Amino acid sequence: MIYPGTQLAAVLGMTDFRTLAGRIAGKQVNRQQAPSLRVSHWQMRDGENIPVRVFDTAPGAEGTPDVPILPPRLGAPTEAHEAAPFVEWLRERHSAGTALGSICTGAFLLGETGVPPAVGETPEWSLSGESRG
Repeated sequence: MIYPGTQLAAVLGMTDFRTLAGRIAGKQVNRQQAPSLRVSHWQMRDGENIPVRVFDTAPGAEGTPDVPILPPRLGAPTEAHEAAPFVEWLRERHSAGTALGSICTGAFLLGETGVPPAVGETPEWSLSGESRG
């Protein structure tokens, strides 16, 4: 998920890591080709009211993400008005059975959804006193 202020190096690093992990896993599963790990980036575009796919390791394939990951943000934590365009879509995904994940300060955007963290919330420790989720 790419949202205002997203640390793009984190998005690209996660993309590289998961793409490589998918390749390695495909070679290890009973020496047969396992289903590939699909990685996509979602972002709001002007005039759109839901995020759209802007990158995909499986171009042309349909669907929505199984596990949207909210990456860290550069700067201050996400404010409610900045999170608002994403909140309903993330809630709908969660209601449909999708797991939501966050890394570092992405937890502030996740917190705006009101969806309780499945494992526990660990935002950037220097900002932990600012948690609103």
